[in-house]
Amino acid sequence: MIALMATSMAFVSCNKDNKDDSGYLIEVKNVQNTNDDINQVKAQLASEVLVDSKYDDGAFTLNLPKTVSNALLKNGSNDGLFGLIEIVALNKQKKMIGEFSYQDGNKSVRAYYTYANNNFNFEYTNKQETVPQIWNCSFTKGWNIIYAEFKEDETILTTQKPSGVNLKWYFFPNKKGNSQSNTSNSLLGEITIPKLTIK
Repeated sequence: MIALMATSMAFVSCNKDNKDDSGYLIEVKNVQNTNDDINQVKAQLASEVLVDSKYDDGAFTLNLPKTVSNALLKNGSNDGLFGLIEIVALNKQKKMIGEFSYQDGNKSVRAYYTYANNNFNFEYTNKQETVPQIWNCSFTKGWNIIYAEFKEDETILTTQKPSGVNLKWYFFPNKKGNSQSNTSNSLLGEITIPKLTIK
């Protein structure tokens, strides 16, 4: 389960993404709520590390690989597969101490970097959750961004960025005594990633 977490903002952050033949470059500066214990950043998919980076004074750069193995893509339909990455923080002892979230100041939208193995549309409604989750994504082969918009009566997930949204990067430490990600004390909402049978 992947969670959206929210907290107050105090500084300015910026983000730069570049998609080219060598992969997908994410350049991050001015992370909110930064922590002096952060030494390294890792991007992982299905618990496998795709790339890591040095963390330096609220900034890091991740060069995501151009392609990802289908074995790591657990979600999708007959038309294609996709997988969402987690970006986590480690200290000097290589212990995971929290994760990074790319989200807006209104605490209602979070962005997820996603790899798709094909060009395809993905439409799915999950009514089993307390708040229904409506997926309406149009993937291109390679790296995409899914935007999860949390509302009172539904959660909308789309590859189309909602208008008027200003996204910034935040660091959220693990709860005390917990070494797993997605454990912020200020949990706003959660999305359940559908795992569909591929025929």
